[in-house]
Amino acid sequence: MRKKVCVASLYFNPSFVSLLAAFGRAFSEAGSDVVFVLHPEYESFGDLGVIAPVSYYGYVAEEVLDTFTHVLIYNAAIPNPIFAMKMKRRGCKVAYVYHEPSVPLAEVWGKLGFGNIARLTVSRIFSRLTLYSSDLIVLPSRQAWNSYQACESRYNSNMLEMPLIFEDGYHVLSPQLRTKFSYIGTISHAHAFDQFLAFMNYALRENLGIEFLIASRHNVPESVIPEQHRSSVDLRCGRPLTSEEINECYAQSLCVWNLYRHSTQSAVMASAFMCGAPVIASRTGSFLDFVRDGYNGKFADGSNYKEVAAAFQDIAAAAASYSENSRRTFETNFYYRSQLSKIEKILALA
Repeated sequence: MRKKVCVASLYFNPSFVSLLAAFGRAFSEAGSDVVFVLHPEYESFGDLGVIAPVSYYGYVAEEVLDTFTHVLIYNAAIPNPIFAMKMKRRGCKVAYVYHEPSVPLAEVWGKLGFGNIARLTVSRIFSRLTLYSSDLIVLPSRQAWNSYQACESRYNSNMLEMPLIFEDGYHVLSPQLRTKFSYIGTISHAHAFDQFLAFMNYALRENLGIEFLIASRHNVPESVIPEQHRSSVDLRCGRPLTSEEINECYAQSLCVWNLYRHSTQSAVMASAFMCGAPVIASRTGSFLDFVRDGYNGKFADGSNYKEVAAAFQDIAAAAASYSENSRRTFETNFYYRSQLSKIEKILALA
């Protein structure tokens, strides 16, 4: 019998569109029918409908739900546990892509701040209910695997290690001049945006000749940049960016900020590699799995401005080589066709 897969994302985030598209294409190429079930806010954002039919959570007919054999739930969301249990009662096999497995709170308390810790605690409650209700947990890096085994494998011990996967949008990018050191994605303490701003202002004050780009759906007021330096900073903030707009930002980047305080698997890193942009990363999380110092990026301490500047200059001096190596890393690890054997393991759930 031909399998029918529901790819579900019940919490809206525009950065998930490219990942959902990749899962849709991967399941389709593995011989399955695919339907997306999404949070309604996705309706006006992205074009997943060109890959597979799209339904919106809360508006899906019961007879449609009865047709699925497998469900892949992407990202944490409050409705996930109920949806997972509902689909299991229908005889579906449920796989949960667990992007950010828990680590002991003592390890992240000083890195994330109280507000982020509170949100993380709520997310953990619903994630653990989803773990318990799933048949397979998909973990996106060796770091994620280790964290999950240490803290949460008691909720579900059936695990699959598989990187986040993407379509390859590189060949449709317009040629761009790579000049910028870019911060792309969520504005947060965990991603050390405060340190990026501090380094940016240091570099502009010291006339290091670095151009900067900040791209995020979160608002970044122009006032954070000294008036005399605003011409050196490209701000693209305050609204959700399409996948094409985000990829254009990566394509203009000489390198991308990954000097995060905490990260289990960075979609920013994978997207940067897809677009041929190396990263400057901290020695944490999945950066240790995928970043090779001097090959597709540099490691540095985000609080050491001279070290970050030296990393940028090293990349600038061999930009073409770093860019080519970044593309190789993407094609080997994150391009969805490189992971079809893992997709087949999800479909083998019975």
